[in-house]
Amino acid sequence: MNHERCGSTRRGFLRRCLYTLSLISFPGAARLLAGNIAEHPMKKGPVKKVLVIWYSQAGHTERNGKLIAATLAARGLKVEATDYRSFNSAKLSGADLIIVGTPVYYYDVPVNVRQWISSLPEITGIPVAAYVTYGGEGGNQYNASCSLAELLASRGGVPVAIDTFRNMSTYPPTWAAGHEQRVLDYSYLPDRNTYKRVRAFALKAGKNADEGKKSSFSKMFDFREAIKGTVVMWAGFKLFSGGYAIDKKTCTRCGICVRKCPVGAIDLSAWKINEDTCIACMGCVNNCPVDAVDITFMGKRLYGFFSFLKKKNITIKEPVT
Repeated sequence: MNHERCGSTRRGFLRRCLYTLSLISFPGAARLLAGNIAEHPMKKGPVKKVLVIWYSQAGHTERNGKLIAATLAARGLKVEATDYRSFNSAKLSGADLIIVGTPVYYYDVPVNVRQWISSLPEITGIPVAAYVTYGGEGGNQYNASCSLAELLASRGGVPVAIDTFRNMSTYPPTWAAGHEQRVLDYSYLPDRNTYKRVRAFALKAGKNADEGKKSSFSKMFDFREAIKGTVVMWAGFKLFSGGYAIDKKTCTRCGICVRKCPVGAIDLSAWKINEDTCIACMGCVNNCPVDAVDITFMGKRLYGFFSFLKKKNITIKEPVT
């Protein structure tokens, strides 16, 4: 048997399968059977202390998280806002409301966020709210927000609000593959209306928690919900990617890539990225100030979101707080 030929055949077959799946979409989503996932009675008492926690790689989710925090703080609440990687989970029990945000990766809540939530202590009865950010047309973002709320509910939280917020795509393979216009079509986002919705979400979460009002919601029918987090999604990037190294001639050893990597896949001492550990979040690519991360996609070397903004002379609009 010619193993090289067999491997090539399997690779070709997988490519064709992935290409076919990429063409399938269901623009008209229909609601699945509704069901309230909150199973615990809500903690009684007025909301005084709020935790706003996010996972953010290119800044959109963090920006919204800080605006949520500022909006609630302006109402006289005590608010702590932070990235989940620097958060002390011991503070959860003292919160009256917990709000968590994340980008949507590969149609789902990122695996590192899922693992972090599963490791949290019980938050039984504490009101929780979930928000997600997504780029351009996105994909399965509403269901991802439901999943995030479900994860928090699995630790005992009681969902009081969910929402989704659109922004520019921060996914380097999009522009590396020659599809810059898909990103540029949304270069005006986030805008004033985005931030208006973020503020409204913050106030809704605070009001519902204060009044003891649970949020009932259900997922939508979407083909992408069926393939999220599957081998098809991971293989889609892994199959066409390569490199996974740090260019030591360019690298300034600032350590940003190491701090941004949520799974510890980067070893600067060896100038390597562990391909097996990497979850393709693009945090290292997007945040390297000198584009020293050497990962390719379909033969094209990736460069980061902030380099893309500079190249296109785009400035992200900040909210007025």
